[in-house]
Amino acid sequence: MTAWTPRPTTVLTAIIVATTLLGAYAVAVGIGAGHAAGAKLVPITGPALVRSTARVVETRLGVDRLQMLLAKKGALAGPSAALAMQQQQLAKIAGIQLPATSAEALTSTGAEAYLAKVVSGAGPLLVRQLSDLMSSDDFATFSPGKDESDVAAVERHVTGRLIAKNADGVTAEWITVLTADASVQKAWMLTDTPRTLDAFIREALADLPSAIARQVATDVLFTSVTPEEADARGSDLAARLAWGISAILFIGLWAAAMAVALQQVWSLKRGWVASALTLLVATGIALAVYRNQQFTPTTLEVLGRFLQMLEAQRHTNIAGVSHVLTALAAVAAVVLLAGAWAVVQDVPATAAADRSHEAALRERLDGLRMIFNTGAALLVAGTVEIAMLYEWPAAVFGSGGELKTAAWMAGAFSGVLFSVVLSLVYLPAAAVLRTSVRATMSPEDAAALLDSKGFNDTTSQQIARTLQALAPMLTAIPLSALATALGR
Repeated sequence: MTAWTPRPTTVLTAIIVATTLLGAYAVAVGIGAGHAAGAKLVPITGPALVRSTARVVETRLGVDRLQMLLAKKGALAGPSAALAMQQQQLAKIAGIQLPATSAEALTSTGAEAYLAKVVSGAGPLLVRQLSDLMSSDDFATFSPGKDESDVAAVERHVTGRLIAKNADGVTAEWITVLTADASVQKAWMLTDTPRTLDAFIREALADLPSAIARQVATDVLFTSVTPEEADARGSDLAARLAWGISAILFIGLWAAAMAVALQQVWSLKRGWVASALTLLVATGIALAVYRNQQFTPTTLEVLGRFLQMLEAQRHTNIAGVSHVLTALAAVAAVVLLAGAWAVVQDVPATAAADRSHEAALRERLDGLRMIFNTGAALLVAGTVEIAMLYEWPAAVFGSGGELKTAAWMAGAFSGVLFSVVLSLVYLPAAAVLRTSVRATMSPEDAAALLDSKGFNDTTSQQIARTLQALAPMLTAIPLSALATALGR
């Protein structure tokens, strides 16, 4: 049995997938640590606590809901004639006076309606008993914990107060008093439900403290957040998610570009040495970029300071993740240049009798094209990521289009640098390969090969390659104008 040996393409694919997943996790952590604070909560008063508690109790004990639950728990919506007769005799013996017509009193439907009205009618008493367990004074000094929103703190505090004051015991006592009524018990018997009324109501009121706490927190949020504040929070979240999308895209393309470029370096003689030296140099440059304060996102004038304020308020780490992505972009620039350098090493200078030089040139042209294409896509994503990073403070603090324009111009500035890198990757290597092709092949074969690989001197191909090299810069400039137009 032969041992399985992974193919290089399989290994590269696994590296790309693993890197993208790890990067996506880091981006999600950076965004997900957000803090929902921003609006000042309105004072929590006694009437507000009563209203929130009443909403929960009425939802659990409403007439319509209880009748529906009774039917689901086995009550008979339409008893047979024999069962109706038995219920009639039972009602006569029990002496029950149902507040309904005589026909309804003989059926389980009438009993369900009676029980639902009795239970829901007793609900206000339970509301008062539970509301008395909480006081607005209990919320005078509470404060959110670390990485906890104001609303989450309210929910935690209400739950803690209700549990400490034995809310479950109060609810159980209320159920006991309600179900001890003889007419209620006998009406329950008429529903022919194979359960006790006590167990049924306990199930309907399960987890009451946590439900009341969630309702109090929700009501506080709705009262505290104005429509303008809600819109601002929506813009805040949208901007953070937009950055997250661009960051994940950048990480995936970064892994792909690294794999493509390193594959070319690895194909050299003693390729493992060249690959190791390339990664060593790239790592050194990345560390220099990471430690240089000029490349820290929060140092940019105006937008950087706003970004720092948002980071502190939301408890996110978006700027930190973006700083790492900047270092990764530096790594990618070095590796892409190394890959282009590897492509032009030992290029055939003369034609071989067996025409093996043609296959070698095709392989090198394919390699350079892949490096150029993945590099262009990566650096466009890098430009968008930087623009989206500063779009966040622009969306929160900007009232017009000026900050949005500044955000996209920050991306355009980076795009210019990335376009220079792409030009250095493509132009020298393409010139060397074109010269080699024309020197070793007939004019017709050389033109056909260069045209098929997209490296010919025709005007259309030159324009296409020029636009591709300038894509990082050209991505941001039109979008900055669009952001300005939309902002105004």
